[in-house]
Amino acid sequence: MTTPPQVGRVTQRSVMIDLFHRCAGDYEAVIDAYVAAEKAGLAPRRSQAIPAREYADRLWRDGIGKGWLPVSLTKRSSPKKGDPLVSRKAIVTDSDPNFDEHLRVLGQYWRCSDRRPTPRDDALRHWSALVRQWSLDASMPLLVRKGSLRNIRTIHSSGRTLVVCDNSPAQWAFKGCFLGDLPSLEDVRHQLEGGQVPIAFAPARNESAHVSAGLGAFFGGYISKSKYGNVNKFPDGNAYKLCHIEGIGIRTKGEAQTLDLPTLQQHMQIFLDPANMFVIPLRYAGVGECAAFISAFT
Repeated sequence: MTTPPQVGRVTQRSVMIDLFHRCAGDYEAVIDAYVAAEKAGLAPRRSQAIPAREYADRLWRDGIGKGWLPVSLTKRSSPKKGDPLVSRKAIVTDSDPNFDEHLRVLGQYWRCSDRRPTPRDDALRHWSALVRQWSLDASMPLLVRKGSLRNIRTIHSSGRTLVVCDNSPAQWAFKGCFLGDLPSLEDVRHQLEGGQVPIAFAPARNESAHVSAGLGAFFGGYISKSKYGNVNKFPDGNAYKLCHIEGIGIRTKGEAQTLDLPTLQQHMQIFLDPANMFVIPLRYAGVGECAAFISAFT
């Protein structure tokens, strides 16, 4: 195979090299990403006689055979820690001035893809209203992404129950919304009390020790024990990374109990509202954290 011709400032080779490094030499991930990039117009070629996947495979083999793809970084040979080709620093300081624009185009492609798990509009409206009602109901616990002990109830100065969690309840909300389930607030209360709302992926050692010492009791469930099954798996059999469109981080120092109630309520509303979420295949999880990619969903 000859070296692909240049098209403007971008070549198929440069796209393949970039994806190879970002996917750490994982053949399947690189080929899938290349096909997506070509479909999004990021890897144009003069002739479409060869299907995109076959063309990507040929390009891969050419790169490995001729040495312009580093065979030492393929999935069969794990990259060494700190290798500049795969380090976070190398990704952040990419020299391509159009890289953000490429990410935006890729984000637009994924937003419009019929392969992206997307809830119905009526389900999104229902869950948005449900989460807001939940956040304002003093009898319901507030779930927050700030604190060191998850799955354990504490009491806020306002008297409101707080439960620290990881991204698991957001995954639960998105999965339920995607499946078209339309629970009432009372349904959610029963799921919480029955351990069917995952609060964390799994209990941590310090959390188990805290409970064993009689300092608290576990509340809620874990990732694989919900009404909707394993909440990061979907009917297509794939696992997905859940991403938030509007950032949910609370930048104020201190534990959740030190924050005012309106801040915690607003945090939970954007944290659990499926309208503020999208999912991306798990193997491309890092792309879903890039601002340029996320901008396609705003």
